Amino acid sequence: MKSENAYLILLGIITVLFSTLLFDYFIPIFWAVIFSILFSPMHNVINRYIKRPSLSSCLTLIGILLIVILPSFFILAAITNEIYQILSNIESGQYDIQSFTKSAISVLPILEQTIEKLDINIETIGKQLNDLAYGVAQFSYSAVIRASENIVNFVISLLIMVYLLFFFLRDGKTILDACIEAFPMEDKHEKFLLDKFNHVTKATIKGTFLVALSQGFLGYIILTLLNVQGAALWGFIMALFSILPGIGTAIVWLPISLVLFYKGLWINASILIFSGFFIIGIVDNLLRPYLISKETKLPDYLVLLTTIGGISLFGISGFVLGPIIAALFISLWSLMKKTHV
Repeated sequence: MKSENAYLILLGIITVLFSTLLFDYFIPIFWAVIFSILFSPMHNVINRYIKRPSLSSCLTLIGILLIVILPSFFILAAITNEIYQILSNIESGQYDIQSFTKSAISVLPILEQTIEKLDINIETIGKQLNDLAYGVAQFSYSAVIRASENIVNFVISLLIMVYLLFFFLRDGKTILDACIEAFPMEDKHEKFLLDKFNHVTKATIKGTFLVALSQGFLGYIILTLLNVQGAALWGFIMALFSILPGIGTAIVWLPISLVLFYKGLWINASILIFSGFFIIGIVDNLLRPYLISKETKLPDYLVLLTTIGGISLFGISGFVLGPIIAALFISLWSLMKKTHV
């Protein structure tokens, strides 16, 4: 008994130390696992013809580079440039939100009368909104610049992810079997949890991607028809923000509609607001519950809360991690109920 206790204490200490060593690289390890799950079918198809696992893994990595990583760099560069242009326009006064606020209020007599009764200073409101818009644009631009300045850590994380991904693709089954054998749980329960992890991962990424693609494309079409400059880029940004359920795309189309109001394009602005709520928004309300909630067997509200909570805690990786943690949490409690009650 004494020997067993000593062994467990030593095992606990070493496990904590080992986890501490890997903690800073949790995100690249996580994404290496995710990409290995998503692209293992491609690897299997390639390996079926080549019958050389190492070469198959290399070719799959090249495919991931061309499909995912390089396009992400180009999109990020375009978004950075657009944010810089917005920041410059606010600084130069081309986007004078203070004047826009005054003109918008004057067009709505009821609002103007209400503001007068409440003794609210319109000049102050306009200045605060202008400062807020500038602050948001400046924060976004600074965040991108800070990220680019931290390029060394990013490159290290990317290289770690790619390096691990090679082995996960080539030796994934062997690694998985070793983990199942070593983990102190019944094999059927381990396989159940692993299946749940794989299923939720695929459903979350597939669902998020299809919702993003649909909302981004619809946003691009609508903005193009309304003659909004940079419609393709704004469509991309809508697709990115659609990761946030319910509110994501509104972060993009609502400010654009305000700019259209400011320019006197009232009809275009009204069409954009209507389209944002009832065309772009309806995709989120119809597709997301079907593709994510139904597939993961998680309630809509739990998908929303865990996605936002995941992004808050883990950054962009949280849109996958949040629902996965929720699904595993529910599954573990379900297993405990079956085995101990």
